[in-house]
Formats: sequence, C-alpha cells, structure tokens
Amino acid sequence: MRTWGLTSAGLLLLVIGLFAWRESQHLDLVQAMERERVKAETVLDRTKAERESAREKASELEKGLADLGIEHQSLTDRVANLEAQRDHLRTEARRQASLRKEALSALGKRQEALQEARREILEANRLPRELRGRLEQARTRIRTLEAALDDHTSRGPRMPSLMEVEGLSTDGRVFALSGTWKPAREMPLPVLVCRRDRILLNGWLHRIEEGRLIGHVANWEEPSSALVKGEKVFILPQLRHEADQH
Repeated sequence: MRTWGLTSAGLLLLVIGLFAWRESQHLDLVQAMERERVKAETVLDRTKAERESAREKASELEKGLADLGIEHQSLTDRVANLEAQRDHLRTEARRQASLRKEALSALGKRQEALQEARREILEANRLPRELRGRLEQARTRIRTLEAALDDHTSRGPRMPSLMEVEGLSTDGRVFALSGTWKPAREMPLPVLVCRRDRILLNGWLHRIEEGRLIGHVANWEEPSSALVKGEKVFILPQLRHEADQH
C-alpha cells in the first residue's frame, strides 16, 4: 500500500510537472504569438501608413501628370502659334522683299525718266537755236535751188528732156531714172530732180547701169513719196556741190 501510494504521489507530481510545463509552453507560445501579433500590427500600421502615403504621392503624381498634360498642350498650342507666326513672317518678308524690289525698279525707272526729262529740257532749250539754224540753211538751199532753176530757165525757153522714174530704194536714198539725157560732165555729178516747176530732190548721179541713171539723194525738197515710179521728171545740173552750199 505504501509503495502504491508513493507511486501515485510520483505520478501526481509527474502529471503536475507535465501540466506546469505544458502551461509554461502554452504561455510562452501565447506570449510569442502576442509579440508576433504586435509586431504584425506594427508592420500593418506602417504598411497602411506607407500605402496612404503612397496613395497621396500617387494622387500628387496624377495631379502633376494632369498639370504636365495641360502644360504640354499649352506648349503644343504655343509652338503651333509660333510656327504660324513664323510662316506669316516669312510670307510677309517675301512680300516686303518683292515690294522693295518693285519699288527699287520703279525708282530706277523714275530716275531714268527724270534723266530723260532733263535731257528733253536741255534739248528743248537748244531747239529754238537749232531750228533757227536749220530754217536758215533751208532758206539758203531753197534760194540756191531756185536760182539754179531760174538760171536754167533763162538760158532757153525749151524744157529739158523728160526722164522716167524707174524706182526708189526702200530707205529713199537711191533712185533710178531712164531716158535720153546725157551728162555733160564726169560723174559723180550734182543734180536737181524736178517735176515741172517744183524741185523734188537734190543729189548726185553716180553711174549709168544698163541704160539707167543711178543716183543718190542728198536732200528731199518734197516727201519721198512724191517720186512715183513711171512718173516723168527732168534733171538740172547744179552749179556746185551740195556740200559747198552749207
């Protein structure tokens, strides 16, 4: 009985020891789990705080991106506006260059016109003197030609031999006559070509070619159209060379 009692006491102590150990282990586990929970809550709180901070930063970044988008659009619009202004300025510069070129051309033409007007004024100032000189020369020539015609008429009542106009050069400087008239002197011979009592021209007979008299005009006393092909004219020799009459 005593042995069984000791055994029972030993078992009881063992059971109590095991229970105490289990409780100790349970308490340690509970404490460890509490520490882990606190630690986990701390991490969770920190994570929540970091997440909230991240959300705030993300919101700020989104707002910044929106602002950047607005600024980018504003810059894009400004660039487009500046490009339009640049194109307008280029067009205006080309237009101004064209206007300047036209203005310079017009100025050059006006300067030329001014110079021409000045020359015309100078010519106009000299014109009366020149006209008086030419008029006096014409009067002298007419008096000389009339004197030659009167001299020839006074030598005899008979009209000189009539000749026929063969032609006149395009520039009105060379004429051709046909007929029986024979030069009294060697050529070139200064002559007057007349129609009845009117002197048409004075010039020189240069040669006889195929029966035609070829002459050159010094001065027209009548318009060159007065010398018509087929018309009858006559020749009067001049007493002196036309060049000696000036």
